[in-house]
Amino acid sequence: MDLLAWFLHASLLLPVTQEPSPVAADPTQPAPQGSDLVASQAPETASTELPESVLSLLEGIDAAFDESDLELARGILQETVANLDQLGLEVDEVAVQALLALDRRAQQLGLLTDQRDLRASILDLRLRLLPPEHLLVHSARYDLALTAGELGDHAGALVLAKEVLEARAGQLPPEHPLVLAAKRTVADTLYALGDLPGAKELYEEILKTSSQSSESDRPGLVRPMSNLALAKKALGDLEGARALEEAVLEIWARLAPEHPDFLRAKQNLATTKRELGDLAGAHELFEEVLVAWTRLLRPEHQDLLAAKQNLALTRRELGDLAGARVLQESVLEARGRLLPPGHPDLVAAKRNLALTLKAQDDLPGARVLLQGALESLARHLPPAHPDVLQLRQDLVEVLVELGDDPGARELLEQSVRLLEASSETLHPQLQADRLLLARLLLQTGDIAAGVGLLETIVDELSRSLPLDHPELQEALRDLWSALRVQRNLSRALEIERMIRLANPYPPHLQVQAPEGPHATLEERRFVLKAWATDYASIRNIRVIVDGLELQYDRTKCIEVDETGREAKLQLELEIPRDRPEITLQLQAINASGAASELQTLIVRYQPPLQELYLLAVGVGDYEDDELDLRFPAQDVRDLVAFFETQQSTFFRTVHVRTLIDAQASAGKVRELKHEFLARARPEDTIVVFLAGHGVRAETGEYFFLTPEATADKPYAGLERAQVDSLVVWERLRARRRVLLLDTCNAGRSAPGSARGTQRGVVPWYDGPSPVEPAADSTRHGVYVLAASTDFGFAREQEGNGLFTRTVLDGLVGAADADGDGLVEIEELRGYTEDEVESRSGGNQLSTMPTVMGGENFALARVPRR
Repeated sequence: MDLLAWFLHASLLLPVTQEPSPVAADPTQPAPQGSDLVASQAPETASTELPESVLSLLEGIDAAFDESDLELARGILQETVANLDQLGLEVDEVAVQALLALDRRAQQLGLLTDQRDLRASILDLRLRLLPPEHLLVHSARYDLALTAGELGDHAGALVLAKEVLEARAGQLPPEHPLVLAAKRTVADTLYALGDLPGAKELYEEILKTSSQSSESDRPGLVRPMSNLALAKKALGDLEGARALEEAVLEIWARLAPEHPDFLRAKQNLATTKRELGDLAGAHELFEEVLVAWTRLLRPEHQDLLAAKQNLALTRRELGDLAGARVLQESVLEARGRLLPPGHPDLVAAKRNLALTLKAQDDLPGARVLLQGALESLARHLPPAHPDVLQLRQDLVEVLVELGDDPGARELLEQSVRLLEASSETLHPQLQADRLLLARLLLQTGDIAAGVGLLETIVDELSRSLPLDHPELQEALRDLWSALRVQRNLSRALEIERMIRLANPYPPHLQVQAPEGPHATLEERRFVLKAWATDYASIRNIRVIVDGLELQYDRTKCIEVDETGREAKLQLELEIPRDRPEITLQLQAINASGAASELQTLIVRYQPPLQELYLLAVGVGDYEDDELDLRFPAQDVRDLVAFFETQQSTFFRTVHVRTLIDAQASAGKVRELKHEFLARARPEDTIVVFLAGHGVRAETGEYFFLTPEATADKPYAGLERAQVDSLVVWERLRARRRVLLLDTCNAGRSAPGSARGTQRGVVPWYDGPSPVEPAADSTRHGVYVLAASTDFGFAREQEGNGLFTRTVLDGLVGAADADGDGLVEIEELRGYTEDEVESRSGGNQLSTMPTVMGGENFALARVPRR
């Protein structure tokens, strides 16, 4: 009696409880939805009582299956059959239920061939017991189609899936989930067979039908939305798939946030984000899924192991190879303990760990894992199955990197023989393996064998493909290169003529960086990148700078692929400091001397557009009315109005924060230092303006009075260190900072110099410069411009503070001493100092101390004189 017969007889009383859906072989794919079988009631008891010995044996079979000990289960089955055969049980619906239970067991253990035989038997029994149009018959046929597809029999799967779709479409409305599932299976199968137009048509039908589904948040809507997301993915609409999956996740979050399907929906969304390149977002979701599964499931549960695999993949892609390896070793240990050698999940675990080991340069370890996985999988799947082909390709790559050319050659020859025996001569993987084998033969010095194999490939492809087909052209170019190495020049010339018939053009050259025919850069040094292709080989890429051809080391700057037909240029250049731009011309030259079109690129240097962060504080309304001033609020408004005219003229953006009167508490000023000024980047400018009362305490310390402070008790205001910190705080990154103080007593004297021998320019910050070094092209510094000396008065005049009025006049153009259209800080310093003294009749002397090491820089752009 064969194994299927044992299963049929011995399992009549096996439990029919639902098993968890197994995880897909590729853990990066969404968790499977499971069979769409319609459940039927199994009889409560068999029609014949069984002796205790038989019942005990059946329990042993179940325990053996639970331990994944297939050999033990088969041994117990043989013993049980000897007893059950004597009972004469009939094959009826009880047998169907037994087969269904065994189908779930086979799915658990990855026994695809046994599962296909079981599902074929289920379909036969369903057809004998039920009418052909019964939904259970369609479900059995649908499950058999899925298994055929998993085994690589896409043609057989397509026949079955079409029968299911035709039957369901005749019985159910178009939007029914069973119709959509059948339609998607047909589309997936057409896609696997290469019929992309047919698949696309069905996917679009699914999109159209699913889009008309119910709009309410209910469980019944989730599956159509998930199907719609899968269809969008297949059509390449990843953004659309992500939007749907986010909507599915929101529905589950409202309905049942602890439901397993909520976590599977989160995993599906993470997979889509990963495909879109959002590795960080995918990684975060995968971590959440793993934490939840760890809390809900036993350690060896397949969903938990799949979550670990997913997280390991994103860790690897994010560069955390050690973290990925730890997770993958854990998964491999668990699956190796629970699953038979050929189970797809175990094979996937070995492959994923092998790829991580390869990335860590542990090539021997990767080879061992890949060889074991390939041997196991090859025993259960046909040689042309995509999983087998992928593993063989991975192993060949590792062998080549290890320098094991004979091993790689043997594996490729084996692959070619298997594919030739099982596939058509134009199977894409067969041609790819043949080309790789031919290149390996040439690389190892077996020129004659390599040329012979390439001649075979060209002969077969040229009989079925047009001359300009990419696959045929690739083979022709490889053959052309091999014939040149073999010095078979006459045959090489024939192949070259064939290539030229399809490629009558000179080389193609594309400049990749800087982008565009007119490029503007914020740094003078840049990297020139270009890419050239030709039907035969690239000999040179000329670079001409301002009419003169540049002589550079081509061996270091041009990377040519092994065929010689693709060349990448990467060359570091610099725009001279005395010039704003250069003109580049590039041209590719092939082996025969043909030249590409001349590519011209103008590269202009423009210093980065800075942004301004302006904090303006004006206090004229004090709690002590005797302290009130008329113009600080107006000073703030006028200064802000001026700098806003500089937006898009000199500054890319002008960011403004104002504190007037009651708003200007000491705490608010400190808050804006942290939350506003600290946002400025190194290339930006900070301007801080304070207008109001400045007083000296009994200790001689300067205080800026906020509204609640008084001259007698200034401590509620800002002391000198707090005022200074608005431009010297170490966490400020801006390289250009200016503090404008329109208050009395604002200066700071140096020994022996009331205003300084340099017209008031003395250091007011005695430590090392807090400004980080800037690029040579960017001048920087930290300056203070004070309205008065350390014990001098600041007056009001013409609707503003005198100092503020003078600064504004200087900024609008009066301070542009050299007429170049830029008002620089040193120009503004000199102008303000002279004008304040002149306009006050010598009664007010402004001081302009600067941080040691500061350099002159511009604050505004004005019309040139």
